[in-house]
Amino acid sequence: MSLKYGILQQRVKAIIFQKHLYWEEVYPKLGESHMRLALEREAIYASEFPFVEYGLDLSIMAELEKGIRVERLSNTEYDANPSQAEKEKVNKFIMKMRPRKSDRIPIKLEGKGGSAYLLQEWVCHRGKGAPRVSQTFRDITRHYGRETQHFLKGPIVRRMKA
Repeated sequence: MSLKYGILQQRVKAIIFQKHLYWEEVYPKLGESHMRLALEREAIYASEFPFVEYGLDLSIMAELEKGIRVERLSNTEYDANPSQAEKEKVNKFIMKMRPRKSDRIPIKLEGKGGSAYLLQEWVCHRGKGAPRVSQTFRDITRHYGRETQHFLKGPIVRRMKA
């Protein structure tokens, strides 16, 4: 699809995920009547407002979508009041989660079609590439040349004097 329509692979994945989410999660809960109402709403909108460039009609669409009544939503007792064991399990899982080591930020797509490549910026949060200084450097800048210099280790002070 990305080659056929000229869009990024990540966007194709997002579109497929959204379709899957709708048919597996939303549609079974809302049902056929909601689907018919949504199609009718789209047809009414399309008859009133012809095609315009994306973004120019967002305010109108937002006004039309205010106050749409949803016929049926399923809420379970678990959603509002999970058991203590489940709360502990979730809290333990969250406590064990480690933050991301790095992020890749897309900058530009170079080339066309299958031979194109994506230029990315790699931002490290942890490890050697992180934009932070070591604890030793912090200690040196805080204490060297002041009355608290005795907090520093001997080899560090000798190296700074040299």
